[in-house]
Amino acid sequence: MKKLFSLIAAVLFAGSMFAVTLDPGTQEAVTPVNTNAGDPISLTINGIQIDYTGALSAANGTTPADFRVFAGKTMTLTATSNISKVVIAGKANKAGFTASVDNGTITTGDSYSSVTTKATLEDPLIVIENINAASVTLTVGKQLRAYMIEVTLAEGGETPVEPACKWDEIAFLGNGSGVAAYTDRFKVCTGDPAPNKVVNIQAPGWAAEPGIYFEFPSAAWGAISLAEGQYKTEGAGILLYVSAFLYDAETEVTIVCQEVTYTLTVKNVSPDEKPVVKKTCAEVYTLAKND
Repeated sequence: MKKLFSLIAAVLFAGSMFAVTLDPGTQEAVTPVNTNAGDPISLTINGIQIDYTGALSAANGTTPADFRVFAGKTMTLTATSNISKVVIAGKANKAGFTASVDNGTITTGDSYSSVTTKATLEDPLIVIENINAASVTLTVGKQLRAYMIEVTLAEGGETPVEPACKWDEIAFLGNGSGVAAYTDRFKVCTGDPAPNKVVNIQAPGWAAEPGIYFEFPSAAWGAISLAEGQYKTEGAGILLYVSAFLYDAETEVTIVCQEVTYTLTVKNVSPDEKPVVKKTCAEVYTLAKND
């Protein structure tokens, strides 16, 4: 019975894998990219992030379009769930393409020397298998021109969704509160629309305690999701008390100003342990009695 279950589970898991195609000729690839030769390029196509140093010929009208990774550089593919396999269709500008990968095994196909030759995913240049990691990096020995990349997500994977908050790209809030423990600890991710300005952590005289200060379009405040006593407004500014964010890694806050709802996420990279609230014997007895 156990063997039968294992076989069924294996079939189900295998069936849950699916591939995502990355095509440099798509609008998503062309629009946001700085294509100056040698610049670092980062873009997202179909939920997969692609980072490399080189050029994107699609923006220059090249047909067929390609991701051009320079010799000695790397291309990194990142998904929000584990990657099982990567297939790259393309050509090398010289015979003898070499590459290495930091996780998994690599198989090289033909080296395409003709500029007009375009490989297909069925006749790939590179196949990287057995990865089982959210990110895979290719180190290019000789220039790689990839016309199409197919990424297969591992079992149980879902369509990758670009994270709303890219915390690695958001700086820590400046700390002008005088509380050393708040330094390099808090970040704020703003949605769309965003406040006029995210300032810093401060302790103004008109507030009861230190907080994160924001500037908004006006003082026409509406509903604020924090509890009363966890913030203070002053004109078109609002101070969200740091004490509201001490115990959770991420806290979402909504603020209505001029009938527009703003959504903010506060990240605490080092949450405190929530204090244990102790009750007296009389309080415990009362609770039990009422229950």
